[in-house]
Amino acid sequence: MLAAQRLPTLPDSSSHSEIPRNYPPMDALLTCIITKLEPIQSNYADSDLTQISDDKNSKLGFMEHKDGTPFTPIQIKAVRKAARQSFATLLEEGRAPPSWSHASSRATNIFRKDLLGEHPELGLCANHWKVDAVATEVYSQWSRNRKDR
Repeated sequence: MLAAQRLPTLPDSSSHSEIPRNYPPMDALLTCIITKLEPIQSNYADSDLTQISDDKNSKLGFMEHKDGTPFTPIQIKAVRKAARQSFATLLEEGRAPPSWSHASSRATNIFRKDLLGEHPELGLCANHWKVDAVATEVYSQWSRNRKDR
């Protein structure tokens, strides 16, 4: 049986000392807490920091830019608008399916081309899953609204 290893005591956090070299490796979050690093600064203005989880955009919260920053609610709204415009085009061409799960490969390809043309960041994934997720999320609401007219 292995004997328990005694870990060195951390320095008092008020001294802002460095972590001792003989201390075992820790994950980045714990290191930030111990060394009291400055908080990460946001690239967004306060007006853009609307909580996505509290509105209809929460299901599209996976969208992010190449650098990993999330889309703002305004950008998500623009993606939804582009999706609705593409669906309207499909309807005009007689290609709008009763539900997105019944979309033809031609309709799916047209939608992908439309959305990636306006929002290329949605192509930063395997097998177009982000564009397809947008279609699945937005189409049901769009088609329901069409039936109400």
